[in-house]
Amino acid sequence: MAEPPSTDLSPALLSLVRACCEEVRISELARRVACVLGTHTSCCAAGLAVFDEERGEVRRFTAQLDTRRTSSFSLDDVDIVELSVDAGETEAAGLSEGLEEFSLSKAGDQAHSGVESYPLFGGSFFVSVPIRMKDQLLGMVYASSNEDECLCLTGPLRDVGQVITPILYNCLIHERFARGDQRRDCLLELAGVISSSLDLKRVLGAALRVVGGLEGHRASAICLLNNGNRTFRTFSQSRAQRPIPELEPTIHRLDDTPIGWLLEHGKTYESPELTTDVPFAWDSDLHKQGVRRYLAVPLVARGRILGAFLFGRDDPRPWRKVEHWMYENIALQLALAIDNITKHEELRQWSGQLESQNAYLREEIDVERGFRELIGTSPAMESLRKDVQRVAPTDASVLITGETGAGKEMIARMIHQLSDRATLPLIKVNCPSIPETMFESELFGHERGAFTSAVEKRIGRFELAENGTIFLDEIGELSLAVQSKLLRVLQDGEFERVGGSKTLKSNARVIAATNRELSRAIEEGRFRSDLYYRLNVFPIHVPPLRERRGDIPSLVTAFAEEFSRKSGKPFMRVDDSCLRDLQQLNWPGNVRELRHVVERAVILSDNPVLTIEYGASDADTPDGQAGIQSRLDEVQAAEIRRVLNDCRWVVEGPRGAACALGIKPSTLRFRMNRLGIERPQDGS
Repeated sequence: MAEPPSTDLSPALLSLVRACCEEVRISELARRVACVLGTHTSCCAAGLAVFDEERGEVRRFTAQLDTRRTSSFSLDDVDIVELSVDAGETEAAGLSEGLEEFSLSKAGDQAHSGVESYPLFGGSFFVSVPIRMKDQLLGMVYASSNEDECLCLTGPLRDVGQVITPILYNCLIHERFARGDQRRDCLLELAGVISSSLDLKRVLGAALRVVGGLEGHRASAICLLNNGNRTFRTFSQSRAQRPIPELEPTIHRLDDTPIGWLLEHGKTYESPELTTDVPFAWDSDLHKQGVRRYLAVPLVARGRILGAFLFGRDDPRPWRKVEHWMYENIALQLALAIDNITKHEELRQWSGQLESQNAYLREEIDVERGFRELIGTSPAMESLRKDVQRVAPTDASVLITGETGAGKEMIARMIHQLSDRATLPLIKVNCPSIPETMFESELFGHERGAFTSAVEKRIGRFELAENGTIFLDEIGELSLAVQSKLLRVLQDGEFERVGGSKTLKSNARVIAATNRELSRAIEEGRFRSDLYYRLNVFPIHVPPLRERRGDIPSLVTAFAEEFSRKSGKPFMRVDDSCLRDLQQLNWPGNVRELRHVVERAVILSDNPVLTIEYGASDADTPDGQAGIQSRLDEVQAAEIRRVLNDCRWVVEGPRGAACALGIKPSTLRFRMNRLGIERPQDGS
């Protein structure tokens, strides 16, 4: 009679410890356990049953032993089976001790004893021993045998169980950490891809590619509600789509969909097992793609549901808490990204709308002020255009000369708009309107406490014009003291705030304008020659209107169209005889005066053909021009007196007559002197 195999496992157990002390794969541990038991006992199959509390399942790792008792096994020899176990069945496994027949069926169910529930691989008896660590059930080690009496397996199983307990615990911890690392890596990768772009399709496509690599993935979708919450669009992918096609949304109605359920209940929807139950119409399509269960998690941002994230898998078991946590975190990231992209798109649209409105308003302002273009085709205007085009792209200082109302400020704005500084500010300084004592503070700013009324720090005009353009209008009105301070800025590009010690830099381009003859002012000692040469790098002279009478019809027509459009009056053309009369006048107020005359005519006229009644027959006589000019002077004088009376003879300021008339104070004083308008002695 043949002797039974030796059951002394001490050397084999020591070898097992050495081989598995760093092992993290349960399948490899089960293979080595089977090798030890198969060499020293009479079993024909052996393995490990491991309880995974996080997954709520039991996994069996079984290795079959051949009768030759060879120890040459590969990983493919290990049969792995996953079984879902409820709390009662798990407890039954934990209570099993010593020698007993045990299956994963409920305790006391003799119809499903171990022989029927476990693969015996040719054996007739089944023995298992539980593996515990600190009262925590890890699983069991088991074996099958053909021997009538299988008590000989009990001792070796207990010895093996004691040896592999810390090793199995290490394997389970490693698996749990590996799953945690996978979830963490997924969330980190998802955070990276959704923050890499503000293009919705690109972000959603990248997000779906990331979640497509998760365990058990069969299909996933991101559903976004449309305006009105009656329909939603779905961006989806399935495992069968390789490579993933171009992401295009599909429109669905909310009726009979889990998205409608989410919108009604505001919480995560967990589907049943789709093989047996399909609550919604589109569940059938998901089942055809291999989905056994799916989660639909609401996408919530700023307290509002934007849609849902759906993840379908091929595992029919219910979802675990850790999986709920995982997909709810994915949905949270997606919701924040989608909300950010949506808000950015809205801001971009609003910005584009505001930009269009701004462009329209700028155009309206340009039309109103005559800055859109230089009207006229006379040789003088053609020469002026060429000068502006030549000097605009440079940073050279420009001195614009011309009579009052000729359009010097318009030329300055055109130079700025055609330069590389066009997107930066154009700061205007009306030199005559600033008191001499405050001029330095206006230009260069002041520190708090620099003088009595300096209650806070003030930024000067040169600082405001940083990298842009500063326009010094009527520079001939500056005193010599202010001229010397201005010269330093033009020479060195440096200045200091009043009351400050810090030297500031300025690279603002300087454009100056004057209606005075500065060469004569230099001779009379009223203007510094060195400042004049600094400003007069590129002189531009704006011709008076009387030197380009041929442009008057074009100007009158443009002004008439503008004021007719604003007042809502019909306009076809200007009366030809009226145009001939206007061309005979000297226009001492130049284009500004002509503009005001046309505006008044539009206000008084209700005829599409605009006329200005001057007594046109007088224009045919040598004295006609003087007669017409006299009539115009009378009209202007009467209007100015009326406005001055209304303003209590205040010329400057927001309540002054100059502001009411829409002209500069210096221009109003000039006209008052020319027309002989003086304030009555009694102040009335």
